[in-house]
Amino acid sequence: MHALLWIGHMVLPGFAGELCGKIQGLAMTPFFLEGFMAAFGLLSVLAINHFRQKWDGDEFVTIEVDSDE
Repeated sequence: MHALLWIGHMVLPGFAGELCGKIQGLAMTPFFLEGFMAAFGLLSVLAINHFRQKWDGDEFVTIEVDSDE
């Protein structure tokens, strides 16, 4: 993620490049780095789960029980 922000800071013109640079600078401070990486990891897991559910469909299963016992 930091590499993308660095590339964005170098390549993007104007406000977008400056914004990438500011976000990277803030995210690289020791206190915010841990929170930033935890949030990025959580969002990654949620995104992967969302797309997996979209591709695989609903996992709702009904269980039929025999009452012949």
